[in-house]
Amino acid sequence: MPGVGLSNRPDIVCADMHKPIDCRNIRTILELKSGNNMTPNEIFQSCVQRARLIFSTQDTCHFVVVLLLHQYKLTVAFFDPGGSIVFQPFDICAHPDLFVGVVLAFACADLTGLGYATSLSDEPWIDQLLLFHGLQLQIRFTTFISDYMHGRSTVIWLGKVGKISDLSEVRQQANLKVDQPVVIKTSWVDNASMLTEGTVLALLTQKGVQGVPTLIYEDFVPPPFTDDGVSSDGTAYTRAKLGLSVGDDNDGCGAISLSKEATKAIQAMAVGPHVEGFAPCTPVQMVTKPWAMPLTQFRSACELLGIFVDMLNGELYFEYLLTVL
Repeated sequence: MPGVGLSNRPDIVCADMHKPIDCRNIRTILELKSGNNMTPNEIFQSCVQRARLIFSTQDTCHFVVVLLLHQYKLTVAFFDPGGSIVFQPFDICAHPDLFVGVVLAFACADLTGLGYATSLSDEPWIDQLLLFHGLQLQIRFTTFISDYMHGRSTVIWLGKVGKISDLSEVRQQANLKVDQPVVIKTSWVDNASMLTEGTVLALLTQKGVQGVPTLIYEDFVPPPFTDDGVSSDGTAYTRAKLGLSVGDDNDGCGAISLSKEATKAIQAMAVGPHVEGFAPCTPVQMVTKPWAMPLTQFRSACELLGIFVDMLNGELYFEYLLTVL
């Protein structure tokens, strides 16, 4: 399937029929396995590979649900930056109504229910717009998507200030103008520390450290399920809204039961933030000025090539010093 450099062959994908079918557009993957009995770990590893394919190619995805059908038993696996939850496999022949319910859940769910941030348009083939504290930010392209499955942390866009931005609400020291390039970075911050990168940048600037990018604004990402303006999006908030948090029945997942391992992990959420591999984290969005010089400012290609040569020579000299020391 196109959209990623690595070779991949998903069996069945759920996607919008009105868009090009590639890895940047698929919403979930159904893997088909017909061999001998698979261990729970083999099922989990197969689901992880497919979830990683979606996470590493889609910059607006906050959680992924992957399906695996082994012979006649269907496994549903949930992945987010805080960890994963695997549901107990069920026989689709013995429970056809449940199987139809799972299929319809993907066919009828909106983007929010499938794990996508609604604050940014989901059209990777047109200009994406992000509204952020009075700024209309136009996304030019995605520069980086983290491919870590546990604690997936960072998405970085290069954008520019849109024409309808209210520049009067932005900090005066930012001195922004329309069409000015900006860097937009979304990081998932560990709830146990809540130390954000913007806090570090502000501290370095206050200390007079040179070469620190200019911080324009930083704030928590609002949750997609409510407009109250108070709550923050995050793994704990999403799991609570989806019924994947501690409840009276200790599973709260409706007709599909949690596996024993998942039930144990869910119950451990009430004990501490880092139990059974679950690390609650909250997405934080930060806008800064680029810390770089555009290629168009070099006087010639020869001058740019000279910069590359200097960088390589400097790196080789640094390695030589480390070897000597």
